[in-house]
Amino acid sequence: MQTLKDYLKTSTQQEFADKIGVSRQMVSHWVKGTNRITAERAVQIEAATGGQVLASDLRPDLWNPITG
Repeated sequence: MQTLKDYLKTSTQQEFADKIGVSRQMVSHWVKGTNRITAERAVQIEAATGGQVLASDLRPDLWNPITG
């Protein structure tokens, strides 16, 4: 699987932002790590990337399997 930064090597931040309905600045903040991606956006990003970027990789705190 890819990081969002890696995925964006094949598209511009503006193209991706338009695809998911956010500003280019927001995408830039996500890539830099200055803004946290919400759970809802993580799911949307996974769908928009066709599963190339996983919600569980973007927010492992929310999708971390319970081990015991």
